[in-house]
Amino acid sequence: KPGSYVTCTCHSHNTICGQDIFPGYPPDKPSNLTCMRNKTSKKITCTWDTGKATYIETVYMLHLENTEVERMKNYLISSYFVKVSVSSTITDIEYQIWVQAQNTLGTKKSDILKFNINDIVIPDTPTIINVEFVNSSVSETKVHLKKAPSTEKHYFQLRYRQNTSHVWSVEKKIGTDLTWNLSSLGTLQPHAEYEFQVCCRQVNGKGYWSEWSASLKEKTPEAGT
Repeated sequence: KPGSYVTCTCHSHNTICGQDIFPGYPPDKPSNLTCMRNKTSKKITCTWDTGKATYIETVYMLHLENTEVERMKNYLISSYFVKVSVSSTITDIEYQIWVQAQNTLGTKKSDILKFNINDIVIPDTPTIINVEFVNSSVSETKVHLKKAPSTEKHYFQLRYRQNTSHVWSVEKKIGTDLTWNLSSLGTLQPHAEYEFQVCCRQVNGKGYWSEWSASLKEKTPEAGT
């Protein structure tokens, strides 16, 4: 961090005064403003890139508004991350949000981000209940997911790999059926340990992917059993 200390002395070498000097920069324009909301939450999490370090105190004001339910809300923070509450999760209400960066050397405002709730939703992370080897054979393997509270269709991704591999195989499906039939793939090897994970997003293509689920590890049956 740049800085210097200036002192004034008299002929007797006694210090009579001093001043800290800290040079800095005006803020960059905040960029990559992103907002997300968990499916069941009324809080929106927003992040942005602050740009280069300013080396002096810089504050950020996040502005949130919609014209149908509430007036503008302002949130003063000193970082690049904030959680804000919304009074409504009605999906067709449009919000506008932007960030203003300010210090003693200048002020910069981000581009305005417009969205409705469906645009930024993150579905709940699905859970794998178990992996079933029908008739103790890898030729018919079923992956069962935990039933979610929502009956909406989702776009799912299942990935799996041997524990000795860094490469994932990925399968996709759309719907509400929470059982994955891997019998047609023929990629599972007998007597090998596999790791399985799943994630999902809304079918309408809006919003974000959920987090990958916790891994479930299962060992496939031996060949011929």
